[in-house]
Amino acid sequence: MRSPHLAWTALLALLAVACPDDTEQAEVERATLVAIDPDLLPGVACTDAPGALRTYVATIADTTPFREAQGVSSQVCDVQTSVIVVDDNDRGAGGAEGGSSLVVGATVCPWVGLPSSGPVPCELPVSFGFVVPGHRYLARVDGYDRHDLIPFAEGHPDLVDPDTGEYVAPRWVWLCEDPAIAVYMWTSHPRGCRLLTPGGGSDETTIRVPVASLLGEASCGEGADEIERLEFVLETTPPASQTVDCSGTAVFSARDGIELRDGQTYRVAVSAYLSGAAVPTLATSCYAKSLRGVASSAVCDPLQPVDG
Repeated sequence: MRSPHLAWTALLALLAVACPDDTEQAEVERATLVAIDPDLLPGVACTDAPGALRTYVATIADTTPFREAQGVSSQVCDVQTSVIVVDDNDRGAGGAEGGSSLVVGATVCPWVGLPSSGPVPCELPVSFGFVVPGHRYLARVDGYDRHDLIPFAEGHPDLVDPDTGEYVAPRWVWLCEDPAIAVYMWTSHPRGCRLLTPGGGSDETTIRVPVASLLGEASCGEGADEIERLEFVLETTPPASQTVDCSGTAVFSARDGIELRDGQTYRVAVSAYLSGAAVPTLATSCYAKSLRGVASSAVCDPLQPVDG
């Protein structure tokens, strides 16, 4: 005879299958967003190095034609040739409020600008939530090689120095000319971002190898077991070499006629000579990625004894 306890257990299991928890069936509602992806900004490297992009401020503008009092506006913006500009003439000392506009040639187009983002680290995207499904949004992105700037006011595109309060102009400006069309419960991105200012960074393209980064347990000096000098050989065609003392830094610069290709990783062979030695006693390898306009620092393994 089947146990009543087993029968009730089977019935409860059947009811649990037949009546699933309503919370598991609830749909998760997604926001309608227009986002700026910094990976779509060409021409400037995002890295923690002098001359590189560190933060950016994004501004989007709704360029959808709007209805006027007498019907539909006949003035329609050509979003492929439009530009979001900031009127510098309206900006007073210390970054007083200026005006922004969307222009096509000499024609000012009707548009609705959303508050600008605050300064965003260049590794992260930023999203705008107050957008209307079906509307078209252009974007302007201002880039900075500093990470300590603050907005002049909340939602204002201008940044100022936190100590002096003075306006700091962006080093780079991008216009994203392929508008994002906002889609309900989806994230859209303006594309076709074009760099309007010179590319690269504030410094020349260089590869730097600080001696202190590779010494490890080795020491410098004039003693018999101390390092007197180091030789660095950058593996380019032809190779470039430098001899540096222990307190220095090897710097390979494109200004010196060395071809440093943007985005390419280079190896630097390092040989260390003890005091009075004619052949190296220690050696290692360093690697650095060359980035246009950026002073890239190499990453090195510690010096090791030369075999043989």
